[in-house]
Amino acid sequence: MCLFLPLSTQVKGPKIGVIGLSKGAEVALAMGTFLEEIAAAVCINGATSMNGAPLHFRDINIPAVPYSTEAILINEIGLMSSFNVMGDPLDSVHEVSAIPVEKAQGHILLVAGEADQSLNSKMFAEMALGRAKKFGRTNCSLLHYPRTGHMIEPPGSPTCFLSFLRVSPMPTIWGGESKPHAKAEEHLWKEVLKFFELHLGPAGNWSSTVNHLKIKRH
Repeated sequence: MCLFLPLSTQVKGPKIGVIGLSKGAEVALAMGTFLEEIAAAVCINGATSMNGAPLHFRDINIPAVPYSTEAILINEIGLMSSFNVMGDPLDSVHEVSAIPVEKAQGHILLVAGEADQSLNSKMFAEMALGRAKKFGRTNCSLLHYPRTGHMIEPPGSPTCFLSFLRVSPMPTIWGGESKPHAKAEEHLWKEVLKFFELHLGPAGNWSSTVNHLKIKRH
């Protein structure tokens, strides 16, 4: 895909930015690590190791940490939490499955909601940041937000505290509190635009996009 995107008239190029949430953040981190075309990657509330499915790309093979479905929690009103499904990020099993962020040529912005009920996204992000620093890399940064859940989306989006997954017969809890979550979305969106502009260059009238998406929340 990255080979064809620069050919599009809608892509300024030659470098590309990518943003992902949840499993998409895991994919975005892998893209930012292994694809030289990716100059900037934003990874929101995702694992920083391969989980559920391995990564096979060219001569790269990273095994996956299997999901521990027996760790699913269901509360008294029938809502599901997958917080423990990926296990403890500090467990040694994650070491061989860790995405080697120190190999990234571009810049990576890790984002974590501290009240994420889907996974321990802050700890995963801190581990990736620590790994990058261990190898002397300064192209990896972290933003984390208290009382903010999993579904951090552009401001103006309805806050999603729970929803159904195709693989689950019951709704999944995403976590967060209304006001802190909304404030986090508004702050992060501005930071994302600044991050992309810094590493990809000016890209149209972004300030009007922010104002268009911004709504007042109570």
